Amino acid sequence: YSVRESDIISILSFNILADCYCPPEFFPYADKQILLHSYRAPLIVKQIGELDADIVCLQEVDHYEDYFQGRLKALGYRSIYEPKSSRREGLLVAWKESRFKMTESFVRCFDRGHEYDQYFEFQKGYKALFVRLRDVNCRILSLILLEN
Repeated sequence: YSVRESDIISILSFNILADCYCPPEFFPYADKQILLHSYRAPLIVKQIGELDADIVCLQEVDHYEDYFQGRLKALGYRSIYEPKSSRREGLLVAWKESRFKMTESFVRCFDRGHEYDQYFEFQKGYKALFVRLRDVNCRILSLILLEN
């Protein structure tokens, strides 16, 4: 059995540490400059561009509309973002627009009242972002990105 290049899908997943979790007192050993969004965000986008994954999953994303959405689009990605229930950050899934089309997405809130909740040990209110993509060869890929 041989694997064709078109059969390989690369997926990148990062927790990018939202600004609301970056007060200097949380990281007394770190240079304050490094904790700033204006310092970290361009490095994150640069890394995503260099790794050139087919699909990118990011957790703890803030500044989606005003920063990440446009920069990911410039790298050839379409994206979907879901803010968390009670915080100023959320989940992001991006895919190479030249390779995939999104066919479905939905959010599932774990509330301990659903049949699937017995399989997951999440706190009440945790979310999962479900994304279904179809690639250019008409194969379907389903992704689940969970809150951390």
